[in-house]
Parts: sequence; structure tokens; C-alpha cells
Amino acid sequence: MAGHIDGALHRVTAGTGPGTMLMVHPMPTDHTYWLYQMSRFSTVLRVIAVDLPGFGGSPPARTGLTVDDLADACWEAVGAEEGDGPCILAGVSVGATTVLRMAAGRPERVAAVVVSGTGFVPAKAFAHERIAGYRERGMAYRREHLAGLWAESSRRDPLTAYFLDTFTERDRQTDLGSILHIFRALTVPDSAEQFRRVTAPTLIVTGDEDAAHRAAFPLAELLPDARLEVMRGAGHYCNLERPWEWDRLVLDFLGSRGLV
Repeated sequence: MAGHIDGALHRVTAGTGPGTMLMVHPMPTDHTYWLYQMSRFSTVLRVIAVDLPGFGGSPPARTGLTVDDLADACWEAVGAEEGDGPCILAGVSVGATTVLRMAAGRPERVAAVVVSGTGFVPAKAFAHERIAGYRERGMAYRREHLAGLWAESSRRDPLTAYFLDTFTERDRQTDLGSILHIFRALTVPDSAEQFRRVTAPTLIVTGDEDAAHRAAFPLAELLPDARLEVMRGAGHYCNLERPWEWDRLVLDFLGSRGLV
């Protein structure tokens, strides 16, 4: 069992294969963040979407949580469904950090990696800022956190307001302590060597209005086999803002590798 988590992660599955894709959501959402991709990719893959500790149906995290703990917990979720076969790993933001750590630790089990909302950022000031926000305002900070992750043009879209309402209505189902534990885990700097161990083909999709956008380029240089695609006018949640474009980029990438 993964350390510093009070049990197995909750997971939802869709599709029948032949390949498998694990999806790991960003903060501060849950597995339903992947609603578009679960629907689209389950037609060609078996999809497993997990809730990170303290979100959705997953148990809370404890003091001392690390990114390696998150990676181990996600591998346990995959193993419970699919055994030890290779799979495609997809993640956004903390989900991206998690799947890259999964791929670095068990490269033989990874067919490909797809990430957004991430980059190579040795000094993670954003994590300290989030910790301060949640400490000062509690769950009331969640809506502000969520709202700031969209591109400026998307923030005026009624659909964005709908998503904000949907996620913040789940505040009572979300553990504040786990949010803080996850962000504390993210304050530990990543090393360049960790990324060099990710040998699986990796697609980085970055929105050019995402705060992490510039950091995506040095990440692509560190990864041994990376393709970087830019979505113009998209933010941190680019796969929610324009799912048709994000999905096409991912399916084209996976098709080029013979995985769909």
C-alpha cells in the first residue's frame, strides 16, 4: 500500500481496450475533470480515472505525503484493474507530475505519457502560494484557485462558470488537509535526472496562456523522447477549454506510436 494515504484510491473505468490509459486529474478537481476524454478515449482504450487523496471517493492523505506516494498509489490503481501490463499515462498539473514520476520509476510498464499544465520548474513558488491561500481561507479559496487556471477568454464563457460551480459544490466531499499535504509534496524540487529516466514517448500539450507554458520547453529538452504541441489561447486546463483540439493532438500522437 502506498505510504501516507489512508487506503486505495477511488477509480472509475470505461471502455474495453485493447490498450489502457490512466488519467490523473489536476488540483483542485477530481476524476470528473476528465469527462470529455473519458467519453472520447474509451471508444479505443480502456480508461482508468483516479481521484487523488482527499478528493472524490478517495481516502485522505497524511502528513509526510510525497509525489512518490502518489505515484505508488496510482500504480496500485492500475494494477488492481489491469495487472502488470504496459499502459498509457495521462496527467495535468499535479497529475502530470505524478505520471512523470510513475514513468521514471517503472519505465517497463509505460507505453506512452501525455501531460499538460506542467514543465521543469526547480523552484516551485506556486505550491507555496497555494498553501498560503488554503491556510488563510480554507475551502473558500478553491473557487479562486480554479478560476485563475483558465485562459482569459475562457473565463467569460458560461460553460466555465458551470464547471466552477460543479467543482465547488463538492467542497464538502473534499479534504482540506489532503490539499495542503499534496501541495507540500509539490514544494520538493524535481531533478533533471528524474525526467531523463522517462524513456517512454511523451507528448506535452501546453496552452500559451498557462503560467507553466514557458517551463514546458525545458521539460521537452530533458525528456529523451518528447513531442511538444502548443494550443494558442488556452490555459492550464486546455483539455477542458478545447477538448476537440486536445483530443486530436493526443490521438494523433498515440496513433503515430501504434497505440490506437
